[in-house]
Amino acid sequence: MHPTRTRELLFGLVTHDDRVGKSIERVGAELRDGLDTAEQNIRMFLAVKTVLDTAADAVKLDVPGGGSVLASPDTRLDAFIRLYNIRLEELKGERKHEMRLEKALMTLPAVDVDKLKPTPDSVEQLKSQVLNDAWGEEWLRIKVQSLECMDGISFKELLN
Repeated sequence: MHPTRTRELLFGLVTHDDRVGKSIERVGAELRDGLDTAEQNIRMFLAVKTVLDTAADAVKLDVPGGGSVLASPDTRLDAFIRLYNIRLEELKGERKHEMRLEKALMTLPAVDVDKLKPTPDSVEQLKSQVLNDAWGEEWLRIKVQSLECMDGISFKELLN
């Protein structure tokens, strides 16, 4: 996303008559809230992917392409995250920040996808129990709830 006057208007950083609108700090906080939501969605995707891949391995399912059950979405997600981090790094490396939106965007952190992944310990525990109670509508939810993320967040807490 390239900062433009139109985008500054959209975020409320400026008014139509070019007066200052919302503060950079407020817009930065709103953007961080959106980023937090995106990270929660990434976290959930990675957990579901882990459960499905583990179940596929347990039943010796031959996944087309020899990869993951969700290989294509995972590849696209990874590309979007890398692009976001690259553009953010470029923005923070530039010396010229005339637009208020650029200043608000600079308050955002990079996305560390490794901290959003399930821990190796919770994946190992999942492997030993992935097929337990493997029926009904709640099976996937129960298995996802059994995982914990690398940053210490439990899916059980997130889903309740």
